[in-house]
Amino acid sequence: RAALSPSSSTNDSAAKKPREMSSVQMGTSRRRPFPRVEDFMNLEVSHPYGILPAGNLFTSSSKSNNGNFWFSEHDEMCHLIMSFCSGTDLARLAQVNRFLYAACHQPEYWRDLVLRRVEQEQVVLEDMSLNSWKDTYMQLQTRSSTQKSGNQRAHPKPHQPMAVSGVYSDYFYRLHSCRTFDIPQQWFDKDESDTKSSVKCIPASKMTSDTFYHEFEDTNTPVLIRQGAATWQANNDRWNLPYLLDQTRGQDFR
Repeated sequence: RAALSPSSSTNDSAAKKPREMSSVQMGTSRRRPFPRVEDFMNLEVSHPYGILPAGNLFTSSSKSNNGNFWFSEHDEMCHLIMSFCSGTDLARLAQVNRFLYAACHQPEYWRDLVLRRVEQEQVVLEDMSLNSWKDTYMQLQTRSSTQKSGNQRAHPKPHQPMAVSGVYSDYFYRLHSCRTFDIPQQWFDKDESDTKSSVKCIPASKMTSDTFYHEFEDTNTPVLIRQGAATWQANNDRWNLPYLLDQTRGQDFR
């Protein structure tokens, strides 16, 4: 179930077509503002660089990939190695093949590079309207080069993602999915009169392991669990900024 992308089909080229947003996602109530099972299939946002979950490898025709594809069981190790790369290293790696092109453009790498550079050089980000962390990094790089050489350099054009085909990775797709997934607020407005098409909402206090397994996991049925984090320690009164500063004083974070 988790291996297949809801937005993909047996043809990779079809998977990259823009999807139509449901009325729930658009925040309108043209039909009904309440969650339906079929709306779950419209939540996935296609990966901007074309990465698909690994399960799509088994449903994609060889013709759609021209017999060329990339699949690795060690993507997590690749991610760890690339997290230590400089901006120059990432730019060079991105030119090797389709997989590395897509992987090296994960925003987490460029975000960390920007934040570390801002802290080390004590610089201020001039333009916060840029589309990506990579664009922000390039802005800092261009400004640094201008200051060193004394020659004014034009800002590079904004980066435009290029969706590639034949790249399958559960790990990198999961990073993208966690980054972009957002449940519309309308889904929490339960329509008690609709017991057929709307997604069932259950308070965490009434959810048991047996209920979840038999009624939802075993039947592959969506469910919304309310107040699941209400008893977490992170939600108590002491979990605030002064507490975090006191507990992490003098520590550096990557």
